[in-house]
Amino acid sequence: MTRHLPLTAALLTAGALATGVVVALSGPAGAAPARKAPSTAHTVTLPTGDRFTVTPDSYYPTPGSGPGGPMARFTSPDGHRHVVPGGLSRYLGAGLDPALFDLDALAAAETDGKLPVSLTFAPGTQPTAPAGVTVTSVTGSTATGFLTSGAAFTDALRRGGPDHAAAGLRSVGLTGVVRAPVVQPRYPLHTLEIDAIDKTGAPASALVVLFNTDDLAKQDMTFVPVVDGIGKVAVPAGHYMALGDIDDLAADGRPLAMHIMSVDTTVTDAPLSKLTVDARTATAKLSVSTPKPATQAMVDVYMHVGDARGKAETFGFGVIGDDSLPMYLAPRAKPAVGTLHTLTDWHGFAGTDPNASDPAYRYDVAFNSDNGIAADQHLVVRPEELATVHARFAADPAYTDQDMLQLSVIDDSNVADAGHDALGWPVPPAGVATEYLGTAHGGRWILTGYAGVAGYDGELSTFRGGREYTVDYGHGALAPSAGTHTGTQPCIACAAGGTLTFGLHSTGDSQHSGDVWVSLDNAHFTLSRNGTTLADETGISGVVLPSVPEGPAVYHSTFDVDLSGVDGVTLSTATHTELTVPFDPAKAATLPDNDGCEGESAGTPCRILPLPTLRYDLPGTDLHNTTTSPVQVLHLEAGHLSYDGAGSTARFTSVKVSVSFDGGKTWRAAPVAGAAGHYVATWPNNAPAGTKPALQVTATDADGGAITQTIANAYQIGARS
Repeated sequence: MTRHLPLTAALLTAGALATGVVVALSGPAGAAPARKAPSTAHTVTLPTGDRFTVTPDSYYPTPGSGPGGPMARFTSPDGHRHVVPGGLSRYLGAGLDPALFDLDALAAAETDGKLPVSLTFAPGTQPTAPAGVTVTSVTGSTATGFLTSGAAFTDALRRGGPDHAAAGLRSVGLTGVVRAPVVQPRYPLHTLEIDAIDKTGAPASALVVLFNTDDLAKQDMTFVPVVDGIGKVAVPAGHYMALGDIDDLAADGRPLAMHIMSVDTTVTDAPLSKLTVDARTATAKLSVSTPKPATQAMVDVYMHVGDARGKAETFGFGVIGDDSLPMYLAPRAKPAVGTLHTLTDWHGFAGTDPNASDPAYRYDVAFNSDNGIAADQHLVVRPEELATVHARFAADPAYTDQDMLQLSVIDDSNVADAGHDALGWPVPPAGVATEYLGTAHGGRWILTGYAGVAGYDGELSTFRGGREYTVDYGHGALAPSAGTHTGTQPCIACAAGGTLTFGLHSTGDSQHSGDVWVSLDNAHFTLSRNGTTLADETGISGVVLPSVPEGPAVYHSTFDVDLSGVDGVTLSTATHTELTVPFDPAKAATLPDNDGCEGESAGTPCRILPLPTLRYDLPGTDLHNTTTSPVQVLHLEAGHLSYDGAGSTARFTSVKVSVSFDGGKTWRAAPVAGAAGHYVATWPNNAPAGTKPALQVTATDADGGAITQTIANAYQIGARS
């Protein structure tokens, strides 16, 4: 069976967001984004009515949907990603099934915009529909139906939980969710009582998540219902850490402030053990000061809880929006058993309007600690710890929508360098964004640019304080690319035993590989092995083949992309790529452990196919990929698909460049100089203003690998003054 690698999902810009930012939240511990097969993005709706766009590696608020305010977010041990808006998290496990906020489950459950729900009521209670729910069937004390108004449903829950939303309502869950069988404990169980106290000293309802710090396999990310000040759970004896959130609430149940606690306890063989989460201990108000004035757009605190065996899970608390909703943390020392790693990331912008077309600057900073939670949570951004990044976005002359720069902070708690989350800043087309990136956490960031109708993959980069960087997105000429990658990535062309993955990124600019996000039903991909056709498909950029002979072979592939009918595209409108790839698994480079490919196992490593790849830099072109220079220079990079330096090192023996000024009817060769993968070609721009020359490049390596690419309308000649 052949599995297709679809062209990339629709990546949306941030202009319509009420908050002015797009938040993409990657799965932390438990998720393995590098090993997930690509798929199309889709939109899901939370029970609150907030909509998220979900991809295999990220999720972010759909433009026009918000959300704002406090949120809890986590990846459950089964790899499912959850996001819970503030005011509702205290009812998780206390009448609200976490599956209601499971983005992966919601994607499968929604039908025609309706979210199916199941309700249980107290025995003897006649089931009635809570606000915002239509009941379609009733059986005894249970009912099923679907949500009709997320706002009404949420308001009813916030005012007092399920039993306030409808008389006798005990629980609300997601219909049709198939859960993995619960493994019965192999340990004697003992009762742990958790008491919750608000800042006035009164009993509180709280979100409490429990972790066994001896061994997470015994108790891992367990939600404990704590209602009206008390909750109980049966657990094995041992050491535990409880993460708690107690919010100050308005009369309508909306949060006014967050109080975050991390409490250690020991469960003994006694009949009852106790711990207390007390909002009065959360005395450290989180705040951030920057060298120049900035308004908060988002703040997150991630707590990475590790056990004595080295396994860890991450749970996050955050606020989307300004600092009008404060977050208070309870100071604490390092745990005696297990570990606690905290990562705080903060994003701010110049001025008061996040939708401003061109703010003077933005801040994206992060702080981490393995020493507990300090009593002073006023975090100071020091000028010498900032890297200045100028992100330049080239735009097609016909493109008018906003672009976006997405940033994800990376530190050692980000499992497989996947990132905890990302925030996207809007950028005007043909604009330049100035970002001040923090380096106090080590300076590692992933930057991803969405320029025009394409997204250019972020690569893991380490930035140094006090230095200045320039990053270009959408700078052409643009053409499909295998890419040279850093950080955790899914391999786009690898073999693991008899499983072959072979494909290309559907576009690439002068610095990155990437993918177009518009529908490309007319894209055409072919692949053959030793002359035998393996794939001949439209609408895809690659395939996964599960039963391919494992010996040496020569693969030949073609990939055609036609954007000529896409709104906003007048340059790099059509590309034709031909690849010849001799491959001997016994001699091929092994994919690094942090990366992944289809078919791999402990005894079947991934071998990287030596796909040639090209990058085109046309200096002198402006941010519309237009030039008025009488002589055109091309800086050409020729290399091979690689991951963190692993890949073919075959030298290139021949590089040829040709240019056409008449739409490919005639071609003239351009002189080429250079070696070791770095080349320069030049030719005169002796054509009228408005001409869009075509390029054709062929590069051959010493092992017989070759790539030929033809790019129609590669750039534009402008009027000279």
